[in-house]
Amino acid sequence: MMTFNALSDMCLRQHIDSDTLFREVLRVQKELRGSDDVRITARLKSLQKVQDEYERVNKALRLGSVSERVVKLLNEWELAGQEQLVLGCEALHVYAGLACVRTKKSPGPAFRTYEHKQANDQLKAAVESGALRPNRTAQVVFARSGRMGLMHVLGPLSFVAFKKWLIAQPERSAKQIQQDRKQVDLVEQLIELGLLSSTFDKY
Repeated sequence: MMTFNALSDMCLRQHIDSDTLFREVLRVQKELRGSDDVRITARLKSLQKVQDEYERVNKALRLGSVSERVVKLLNEWELAGQEQLVLGCEALHVYAGLACVRTKKSPGPAFRTYEHKQANDQLKAAVESGALRPNRTAQVVFARSGRMGLMHVLGPLSFVAFKKWLIAQPERSAKQIQQDRKQVDLVEQLIELGLLSSTFDKY
């Protein structure tokens, strides 16, 4: 069984405040796209100064452990208007964040671009076959440096259903199935313990 540490009140407040701030930064960045509005530009610069301070606090509080590479990709996708779903072990950072906990161990292997694309292709196949009707959610996640990124994932129940669908696929390797089961176990534990509400994802 995976074990968890609850976020302290200070970390929880910082998590919530950082989430609110970063979503506003993204909104203003999108509003500024293709525009030279002086007012919006000034608003963005002001927000980014606050963001720099928040990121220093995030680092000091050790608020996150997402890799710098993944956070960089999340920000590149967001600025390009690509809400790409993260379907591997990195998604567990979102579910832990929604449950207001930290996992005591790394949730899994490093992010690989080809596995990310393959997982999205598999999800598309599952949806087109009628096997899944997934919902999605998004949460701000944190790198060890304190940097933030908005990660789009399946809702908790949809994630569990997708992983169980993958486990049943004949081409799935034993190693992949082992990882899938670990991820399912972690999310189901959070739901069963009442730490992660299934209302984040209703069919």
